[in-house]
Amino acid sequence: MRDVNKEVSIAELELGDTIRCFDGPFGTGVVQNVDSTMVKIFRVYAKCEDFRYTGGVICYTGAEVYELFKTSKERVFLYRRNPPK
Repeated sequence: MRDVNKEVSIAELELGDTIRCFDGPFGTGVVQNVDSTMVKIFRVYAKCEDFRYTGGVICYTGAEVYELFKTSKERVFLYRRNPPK
């Protein structure tokens, strides 16, 4: 892997790239699949709920997979790119 640290368009993403999906904790995602029209992103998340009346805290963890069109005007921040094979 090599550090890139720049903003790129969705169409420029490659398999295995590490990107910032949004600011904040658990905002980092990895490009899981790339085809001619879509880019699939995988990211983990965690959320804690505080139940003050019951005296407990419940933590939810999971994974999210979502797809972005390559034609999207949206740009993402690219942290790392896998070396070409």
